Amino acid sequence: MTHFSHLAVFVAGTAVIVAVPGPNILYLIARSIHQGRAAGVASVLGIEAATVVHICAATLGLTSVLLSSALAFSAIKYLGAAYLLYTSESARYSRARNRALRTWSPNQS
Repeated sequence: MTHFSHLAVFVAGTAVIVAVPGPNILYLIARSIHQGRAAGVASVLGIEAATVVHICAATLGLTSVLLSSALAFSAIKYLGAAYLLYTSESARYSRARNRALRTWSPNQS
């Protein structure tokens, strides 16, 4: 049975962890400073959406499945890497396209 003293220690530890800025907070601050409020809000929404997915996966027991199955973990890892490559290529293509549109004028044929 859990005693109240254990709960108090847990709450105190959790408060310390929440109060210390981590990589998410530093990312949000940097993005908000450099790209404005809208980019900061978009980042917050993205981080919180990922947190919800992680909590749902943990609740459904998928975390323990990934820890016990090397094949499942590798599949998720490689799918994640492929997704990162896809998004980086999409961003690079988008930048090149925007640069081409800025340099193009209607008088050119």
